[in-house]
Amino acid sequence: MKPHLILVVDADADTVGFVLEASARTGHAVRQAKTSREAFEILKNELRHLDAVIVDVDPGAHGLALLEAVSSCREKPPLLMLSGLEEAYMKTVAAKHGASACLCKPFSIEQL
Repeated sequence: MKPHLILVVDADADTVGFVLEASARTGHAVRQAKTSREAFEILKNELRHLDAVIVDVDPGAHGLALLEAVSSCREKPPLLMLSGLEEAYMKTVAAKHGASACLCKPFSIEQL
């Protein structure tokens, strides 16, 4: 049976609390990575076990490159991009880089 697991990639950990609370409501465990390197280590071993990958796009994590890499995998989980930038622009960027959806800050736990 597939574990209920979400990977959150967030360099400055400003959204991890939201993800932890939202995942607790849905019965998901959370793995956290602060860098793309940490994320790739987790993905290497757990990609097929992930229900979703949530990437907070900021300079420290190389989030867009991470989204593109994961979206090119044959068996990929849904990808969600989080951003503090302008929503209309970032939704287009998210789609171009393989994300299923984009939420722009501030957002609520219900939206997540």
